[in-house]
Amino acid sequence: MKFLRYGLLVVAIIGLGMSLGYIVFQPADTHDHDQDGAASGSADTPLVLDKPTGGTLAFADLKGEVLILDFWATWCAPCISEIPHYNELHAEYDGKGVHLIGVTLESGNAEDVAAFAQDPAHVIYYPLVMGNDEIVDAYGPVWGFPTTVLVGPDGKVLKKWIGPGAAKQQQIRELVDEIRAGSAAVN
Repeated sequence: MKFLRYGLLVVAIIGLGMSLGYIVFQPADTHDHDQDGAASGSADTPLVLDKPTGGTLAFADLKGEVLILDFWATWCAPCISEIPHYNELHAEYDGKGVHLIGVTLESGNAEDVAAFAQDPAHVIYYPLVMGNDEIVDAYGPVWGFPTTVLVGPDGKVLKKWIGPGAAKQQQIRELVDEIRAGSAAVN
C-alpha cells in the first residue's frame, strides 16, 4: 500500500511537470513574429461569426478600429476571473474606436454560452462570438486559455498574452491609449 501511494505521487508529479512543460515550452507556430514574440501577420480574412444570443458580428464592420480579442472557454476558471476586468475595459472604451470581443472556444453550443453569459454569477457586457477555425487561423494560434490578442487599426496582431495576469488589463489600457494617441510602437 505504501508503494502504491508513492507510485501515484510520482505519476502525479510527472504529469504536473509535463503539463507545465507544455505551457512554458510552447510549440512554435506558423505565424511570423518579431524579436519580442508579437505576431506580425495581418488578419485580413473577412470574418463573420455567430453571436451566442443570435445574429452575427462582421469583422469588416470593425475595420480601422482597435480590437481586443479574448479567446476563452466557459469551463476555464482563469478566463472567468477576468470577466469583471474585461467588463470594465469594455465600459471604458465603448464608443471610442476600441472593441473588446469575447471569442468563445470549446464551450458547447450557442445556447450553452448564452446561458453562461446571462448567469448572474458572471454577466458579460461585451460582445461574445462563437469561435471557429477561421478566427483562430486569423489571430491565433491559441495555445491555452485565456489568450488575449490586441489588434491594431490596420488589422495586424500587435500583442498577445497567454494565460491570466495581474497586470494584463493595465498593459492593455496603456497600449490602447498609445494606439489611440497615435504614438504606439507596440511589439
